[in-house]
Amino acid sequence: KSEEIRSNASFHAAIRADELRQLPTIDDVVGSIVDVIAREGLQPRTWGIFTSDNGRLWGEHRLGGKVYAYEESIRVPFRMMIPESPASTIDALVANIDVAPTLAALAGDKLRHSFDGQSLLPLLEDRRASWRTGVLVEHFGPGRRFDGFRNARWTYVLWPSTGHEELYDRRRDPYQLTNIAGREVGVAARLRERTEILTGS
Repeated sequence: KSEEIRSNASFHAAIRADELRQLPTIDDVVGSIVDVIAREGLQPRTWGIFTSDNGRLWGEHRLGGKVYAYEESIRVPFRMMIPESPASTIDALVANIDVAPTLAALAGDKLRHSFDGQSLLPLLEDRRASWRTGVLVEHFGPGRRFDGFRNARWTYVLWPSTGHEELYDRRRDPYQLTNIAGREVGVAARLRERTEILTGS
């Protein structure tokens, strides 16, 4: 029965519509904050970061929720309000782990911290600055724990409880429909090693 529900497009469409109906309230709150900043003349010294901790699956892969290593779940918007900076796009792999070190750098914090991420300020100052080429993707939860690694082309996923691996070539398979871990053994091994280094396992 549950499989029939998950495969039913109208079931996911209803959830999607309900959740989207809630978003205008969030838009209103963010807009009111930006309006106050403008009204008080604070733009020249106000930075802002707008992002989310996760994406959402609305029936893709016959799944709902957020705790999977598919693009719909792990990709989120990441926007910054930067004083006296024209609108632009930086094509770099940033993550929510970069928020804390960025804010610490903006505050002039000179202390050493054990951040997993890195300050975005060097990247904002010079788009050619050295930057990460991949990022750890992970989830801890009962029966759903996975460790993974994502770079510009590949998404690798390891389920520690079973040893099952997934590998997707998003260049050729952007919707992550075909697991090729058994075919691209060398790539899977390389990304598994990278994942294990980042997780300390």
